[in-house]
Amino acid sequence: MQQKRRTIKNIFAWAICAALLGAYASPQAQQIRALPDEVMIRQGTQEQYLFDLPAGVALEPQSVQALGSTAQTLSDVGARGVSLIPSQVGQTSFTLSLWGKIPIKTITVSVYQEKTLVVGGSAIGMTLKTDGVLVVGMAGVSDGETTLQSPAQTAGIEPGDVILSVGDQAVDTVEQLQSALESAGQPAALTVRRAGKTMRFFVTPVISEEKPRLGIWARDSTAGIGTLTYYDPQTGVFGALGHPITDPDTGALLTVRDGSVYGADINGVRKGARGNPGQLEGTFGDTSSIGTLLLNTPYGVFGTLEQAPQGGQVYPVAGRGEITCGPAQILTTIDGSAVKAYDCEIERLFSQNTVSAKSMVVRITDPQLLDKTGGIVQGMSGSPILQNGKIVGAVTHVYVSDASRGYGIYIEWMLGAADQANAA
Repeated sequence: MQQKRRTIKNIFAWAICAALLGAYASPQAQQIRALPDEVMIRQGTQEQYLFDLPAGVALEPQSVQALGSTAQTLSDVGARGVSLIPSQVGQTSFTLSLWGKIPIKTITVSVYQEKTLVVGGSAIGMTLKTDGVLVVGMAGVSDGETTLQSPAQTAGIEPGDVILSVGDQAVDTVEQLQSALESAGQPAALTVRRAGKTMRFFVTPVISEEKPRLGIWARDSTAGIGTLTYYDPQTGVFGALGHPITDPDTGALLTVRDGSVYGADINGVRKGARGNPGQLEGTFGDTSSIGTLLLNTPYGVFGTLEQAPQGGQVYPVAGRGEITCGPAQILTTIDGSAVKAYDCEIERLFSQNTVSAKSMVVRITDPQLLDKTGGIVQGMSGSPILQNGKIVGAVTHVYVSDASRGYGIYIEWMLGAADQANAA
């Protein structure tokens, strides 16, 4: 009898374990675990996360509070998911768990006040000096008799690497690199940054034309024209492009050592066509800098301006939950320095819990813009997107196969990246 009871208990225990494991490993539970670890919501708005709750999943606590609040409900749970309804600025957290015993996901919620920005749309010129010397290619080196393989390549250095120092001498320009090589011993110890990691290589340069040569093509600066997205009057920080400035040869993101911002004028347009993206052609308007470039990120470039853009209008910021598919407008400059609004359609919104420069699909519908540019062209990146009286994002990329369509980034993602520039 006791043996039979033990068998029943074991079967019952195994059944409970199987049920727990089944619920924990269910697609619904996996969907819950894929929710973000942290959520930022503007005060007075609502953020919804819809999913089918597995049997027994509960929210703990049922009512959570913002920091410093007094019994202000911040969240609620239903059969189809979680709705976050912030009523006071602050920070809190809640946990989704199985039967109140097994935690599935803990989410931190930060509530911020409504934010307003001066929207851009004007063309700006930017110069960037890199932090270190970027290797953009390899080249053979002649020692006077024969052409030898690149010494840097032989040592393991690759295109896209950034040379930070030779021995104990920091280098930021091609000239500094050459000078350091001339005074270094043999082999020369090069400190290199690759994919965020610092590495050291020992290279024996080839003496060519009485100078030590690494056998590399190198770059220490770049310049170009883009579109201003916004200016924050509270911090003096601006955001532009919605994507990074990269090296045209290697695609590497350029790290900023020093950078400047200038006014720019658009004096020509190369119209886009299927398979051939167009481009705005412009010049720097004034020799005097209007701001400083501080940060180059995958989600835009950021820095400070000496003053707010002339004629810029103030718009509130839309949270991701406020943006809808449908009519919108972009602000951009395609002739001279005049910012104009053009009609577009937000065709698709991507549900994103992590930052991406491709948050939405935008289609240009304005006949005037389509006639002039064919749609979205290079140089328009950063053009702010407006909908329902709010700034919702910025244009980032064009479809190579269809110039009338392109991607945009949520303004929320750009503002998050800009916090680093504000801290700098």
